[in-house]
Amino acid sequence: MRTPTSTLALLLGLSLALSCSTTRILESWKEPGLKASDLSFQHVVAIAALRQESQQRIAEDAIVAAAGGTKVTAAYTLVSQADRADTDRLRAVLQKHGIDGAITVRLIGFDERQTYVPGSYSYGGGYYGYYGRVGVPIYDPGYTRTDTYVKVETSLYNVTSGKLLWTGVSETLNPTVVDGAIRSIVEAARKQLVSEGLLP
Repeated sequence: MRTPTSTLALLLGLSLALSCSTTRILESWKEPGLKASDLSFQHVVAIAALRQESQQRIAEDAIVAAAGGTKVTAAYTLVSQADRADTDRLRAVLQKHGIDGAITVRLIGFDERQTYVPGSYSYGGGYYGYYGRVGVPIYDPGYTRTDTYVKVETSLYNVTSGKLLWTGVSETLNPTVVDGAIRSIVEAARKQLVSEGLLP
């Protein structure tokens, strides 16, 4: 008999792959009365709702790779792009493969913010460097830095019932690669679930 796989165990596994995070949860919602036991599944599917198919695959593979021994399957190995667009067809295919839980990530927006970093004076070279440069400081001019903030929605579903169990909106600062960003996002979701008492 298979031991039930916990979605929360998956999120714990993902956290081990990260040394730091540039992501924070802005807001979250959970099904009223939700308990940790409600997130125990036999087989979980990772679904990335991203515009480009290549990015979907990279993101889903990142979740699966970080899950360790947890039974998680990337959606692209089970369903077609057409199946993704039809909720009933998607549910039918997933249930056919014994999927009863799902983790989804969806890009919901991004924006750029500019910050001015003021210039500064320095004298370098220790005491003697300073002494020899009295009255001749080195000036490092200020500059404007542009940061990109990406917002992603991460959700947990019970595939059998079709119920949304938990969802959170995160904000990631200057993501550089899809797989690294996804891991950072799911780690932030894991920490939020801990704070809500849904993770040990």
